[in-house]
Amino acid sequence: MRVVILIRLSPAQVYFSNEIVKKKDVVGVIVESLAANRFGVFIRKIKKHMQKWSILGLITLPIKIIDLALIQLRSSYFYKAQKEFLFGKGRYGLNKSVPHYKVKNINDKKTKSILKKLKPDLIVVFGTSIIKSPVIMIPKKGILNLHSGIVPLYRGSRSKECWFLSISHK
Repeated sequence: MRVVILIRLSPAQVYFSNEIVKKKDVVGVIVESLAANRFGVFIRKIKKHMQKWSILGLITLPIKIIDLALIQLRSSYFYKAQKEFLFGKGRYGLNKSVPHYKVKNINDKKTKSILKKLKPDLIVVFGTSIIKSPVIMIPKKGILNLHSGIVPLYRGSRSKECWFLSISHK
């Protein structure tokens, strides 16, 4: 079975990809690059906050800025801790035994072109953007998506690989 893996470059996703490559007939790994520059993302979030809250948004703006800064700091710390936990002092990076491709967006023309060339039977996804129909239709047998949180309770990048397990749900 021809398998293609779709990931981003977080330590957990790289580790996952490397483990699958060891065990299955992986014909390629497609890596979605992170969002455009972080400052642009920050500005978009501030604008959205202001549009949502209007005058109150101006009053609560300092709190929102601190919140976004703390999220970034936490993410940076989490990334380093996860990398050390999974790879120790060893080499961090994608397994070079299979071709890997960098794309800006998992749904763009470049991704579709690569997938059509690789002719996967199965696509395994861990941590990318939401995959749209044109990409979903490419593999013969389908897509297996790993999500580390209870959807939609832990959606997006804040789901952070498996931290939700420490919280009890009833």
